[in-house]
Amino acid sequence: MGYFLEGNQHDLSRFGGHQVSRLFDVEGAVGALDADMWQRTLALTDVLDVMPADRRYEWNDEIRRHKAPAFEEATVRATLEQLLLQRAEFFAEKVDGVFRALSGQHVTNRPEGFSKKMIFGGLLDVLDFIDSRRCGYIHDLRTVLARFMGREEPLPGTTRKALDLVKRRLGVWHDLDGGAIRLKLYKKGTCHVEVHPELAYRLNAILASRYPAAIPAAFRKRPSAGASKKHFAALQMPLPSAVISQIADARLNGRKLSLSWYTLDQQSKRERQAIEEALAGIGGAKVDMATFEFDYDPEEALAHLVMTGCLPEQRSHQYYPTPVSVAEEAVDLAEISPHDKILEPSAGQGHLAEWLPQAQTTCVELADLHCKVLAAKGYTCHHADFLDWAEDGRMAGAFSKVVMNPPFSHGRAALHLAAAAKCVTPGGRLVAVLPGSLRGKDVLPGWDVSWSAPRQGEFAGTGVTVVLLVADRPAV
Repeated sequence: MGYFLEGNQHDLSRFGGHQVSRLFDVEGAVGALDADMWQRTLALTDVLDVMPADRRYEWNDEIRRHKAPAFEEATVRATLEQLLLQRAEFFAEKVDGVFRALSGQHVTNRPEGFSKKMIFGGLLDVLDFIDSRRCGYIHDLRTVLARFMGREEPLPGTTRKALDLVKRRLGVWHDLDGGAIRLKLYKKGTCHVEVHPELAYRLNAILASRYPAAIPAAFRKRPSAGASKKHFAALQMPLPSAVISQIADARLNGRKLSLSWYTLDQQSKRERQAIEEALAGIGGAKVDMATFEFDYDPEEALAHLVMTGCLPEQRSHQYYPTPVSVAEEAVDLAEISPHDKILEPSAGQGHLAEWLPQAQTTCVELADLHCKVLAAKGYTCHHADFLDWAEDGRMAGAFSKVVMNPPFSHGRAALHLAAAAKCVTPGGRLVAVLPGSLRGKDVLPGWDVSWSAPRQGEFAGTGVTVVLLVADRPAV
């Protein structure tokens, strides 16, 4: 009966009822049955997922309109064999489809090939929802870039969720996929996209393989690296697609996040553990297998995970939260008054800052995700590399107290300490958690300093010895 109803829906009257004379039309029921069987059969493979957006749309449209080929053994075998053989062609076809989908009304888009900046039109439909077909081109671009970078390709559905999140803040740049792609969506549905020049070059190389005579040599030339200021690498740790998909589909009620029991039950133990680690990485406390609670509103942090698909890599970001005992002692040693202006220059997710008076405290943090956590907790936070931020002349002597737990590796503790010292006003105080190897050294010449006894085992999983430094800057 269901197939008869489904297959003859086109005979609905304007008042919502069926025309009884057509309700049991066999042709309509067979069309619905064929469509359902094709849907189930294709779901057993990943063919639809790897298809370019246009092919995927055409197949889905034929299934939706019950116009799929007759579901007969010979037809099914021949069709699936052909589609599976075409998988190798689909990759280049995706690149071609993305290029053809670029807006022809914007001069940013070059007819000769891809550049690092590109513009798509029509991302929003007449009802201001994300247009499914146009969303498909963005998804294809993401999957191609993921292949270039050796990353796991995003799962179907996550791109629409990411664009829904981008739509909440129109006219603002958003990073996706660990910064491989960034985009900005406007109210009229125009979407500006930026990729690294190296990735644009590789896109053009794929286009050139399909149209050798059409892509000028300049667009097939690898971009030069150019000179750049040396920075410590701040790496991002890609999350498995199953983790991103699960978080994207979760329901947030206040500070409680509920995952899908159904999909969790279908996932492997390793995938469930990865989900737990990702949510714990932004401060989520596990209540049961499908429920996590936060001590702040995690909406922005969760959106960041879904869009970027990454967590800050612990070692490169030197993210080792300050233990409670160390944080309490450091703040006590700072002797903070109601009139102090306080700086926490490597704030992480606020494990040290939470012991400081919030209204008086300015935080600086390298990881964008951590900045979103801090902002949700109510802190004033600057997203920056502190070594660069401290170079701003306006920061010189701007704070009467600095309380810090800087990164330790590659001599960064001494570099951050020197940078923080510039921010202390004459007569002010700096308290720092430092590696034990610096104890007794003249790290701040001319300052009045004292050191705590060495402490071991404070930072779980590191074995590092730390000391607390109290340094007072001369008033003159």
